[in-house]
Amino acid sequence: SGRGYHWLKYHVDEVQNVIDQTIAMQDVAPPGFQIHYDFNANSTYEKIAPVIKELEKFPIAGRIEDPIVTTDRSGWRRLRAETKLPLLVHHGPADFMVDGLCDGLMAGHAPIGSAAKTAAVAEATGIPIMLQQCGGTINQSFLAHEAAVFKMATIDHVNLAHLWSEDVTAQRMPVDDGHVTVLDEPGLGLTLDKKKIEE
Repeated sequence: SGRGYHWLKYHVDEVQNVIDQTIAMQDVAPPGFQIHYDFNANSTYEKIAPVIKELEKFPIAGRIEDPIVTTDRSGWRRLRAETKLPLLVHHGPADFMVDGLCDGLMAGHAPIGSAAKTAAVAEATGIPIMLQQCGGTINQSFLAHEAAVFKMATIDHVNLAHLWSEDVTAQRMPVDDGHVTVLDEPGLGLTLDKKKIEE
């Protein structure tokens, strides 16, 4: 959180001691910091429901992505009715929003046309979305521009720009209290560092 972030996306599965790991994270997390659990859409309602029920006990537990396979629509409906944690779908169709099976949708690695269609469905249904565009500062600036024009892109987005110790741009986009500022220079607002590109 010292870098301005409020969330950490965490890939797990039901056999990885997720509760023990949550206890360890809860012990060191600053107040208000939360975990976005990604269960990778590879399990069943019967296996995941008790894990989610246990996660509800922790203030650090913020939301669940892809808790079960997307073919089990009745399982999604049951989980959504039973848990207070928001459920996000990533590896599932946009009609999850139309059918009320999720609390939000992640448009991950989505080409701009696909992301725009998802954003339109989100606006029509009132279901928020998040974007996951993993890459450097160029990618982060593009994501910020995208999120700024998608009305329902209100869930914290995923970008890996700050995992890079250096980048090919002359400037970085710091995270301030969970947000980045959309750059207002031409294009994406960035200047390429030719020396870094050559390196």
